[in-house]
Amino acid sequence: MRAAKTTPMPEATATPVLDLTRVRRAFPGLEGHLYLNTAGLGPTCLAAQTAFLQWHRIVANRGADNPGDFPRLQAATQAAREQVAGFIGAHGDEIAFFGNATDGANLVLHGIDWRAGDEVITSREEHPALVESLRSVCARFDLDWREIPLLAEADALLDALSAATTDRTRLVALSWVGHLTGTRIDMAAVCRWAAARGILTLADAAQAVGQIVMDVAAVGTDFCYGSGHKWCFGPIGTGFLYVRRDRLDDLRRSWTGAPSGVIAIGPEAEKRTQELVGAARLEFGTRPWPSYIGLGAATGFLTEIGVPAIAAHGRACAAQLARRLQELSGVTVASPMGAAATAILMCRLPGGDPQRVAARLWEEYRIAVRALPDGLRFSLACYVSDEQVELVARAVHDVLA
Repeated sequence: MRAAKTTPMPEATATPVLDLTRVRRAFPGLEGHLYLNTAGLGPTCLAAQTAFLQWHRIVANRGADNPGDFPRLQAATQAAREQVAGFIGAHGDEIAFFGNATDGANLVLHGIDWRAGDEVITSREEHPALVESLRSVCARFDLDWREIPLLAEADALLDALSAATTDRTRLVALSWVGHLTGTRIDMAAVCRWAAARGILTLADAAQAVGQIVMDVAAVGTDFCYGSGHKWCFGPIGTGFLYVRRDRLDDLRRSWTGAPSGVIAIGPEAEKRTQELVGAARLEFGTRPWPSYIGLGAATGFLTEIGVPAIAAHGRACAAQLARRLQELSGVTVASPMGAAATAILMCRLPGGDPQRVAARLWEEYRIAVRALPDGLRFSLACYVSDEQVELVARAVHDVLA
């Protein structure tokens, strides 16, 4: 039996109001152009820049590995870990820091105890971070891979999963928010469905974290990875992996190194290693700790602004732009509206040359968008105003005229 009908709902029943003036002060570098490619790489907010630069200067100028600075650096990193964990509804010992979402995908996919013939189900809208990692894992462990549509309606998505599932299915790996159309799925329904069948779940939150309210514990996913340098507005080169506490011992470590354990020097100068507690033991090699501290500060900034307000603002801007673009001859909107909508809007254009349109938008209007093979993707981040949405609509009209 599958779960009762469920539908992804907005973050709050009353529409929260975003303090756009305060938000825009956090991105002073965006004056002079309109950046609508946060789904690719987001700008770094001032809070993250300040926290990162403070520790970067200490590391660069003083040498951090000294008895005074290094404990403080590690404490600040742990505080950032707790902050990121709280931001997504997790515990600090369930979070590992990495350089991007791809690291997290690889750690999970290479860490599962696969058997030849096991099956993995993904959607057809998955990012190369998952697709290429999974391609390697399937070849290495002789796995079968099935794809389904990324569907906004929960019952339809569960029906597609049921049709693709066999008794060999071990993992369902899906984007919480699709990176092309911005489709938001009912991840909680997927996780309940999978748990009832003994199937693991891996959530790609690269486009979700910072854009929508996340609660990984309430949703029930086994694993979840995300980027710090997209909608979180953290430093470039930051990401995280969430591993639910009861799943940590199920992951084999394919990569390890000194930071996977704490090296202590005793009275007799004997080095001994004690394994780190929790998901942090999945980290390895020298890490960019100042960047992780910057990511913690970024999630603090977003918490102060209010993610429900950010999500509502993004949906409203996407709906406004969708209405305006649909007035143009030959333009079709590929992104869902309503409860499954996010701040990502994809549209298909007449003439089939998105690269040319994107280039002209930048050259003539200083509007940065992502050109896709069959359309344009607009990221309507929290710093975008209603007036700027209208400017974009007029610019697209002029370029297509």
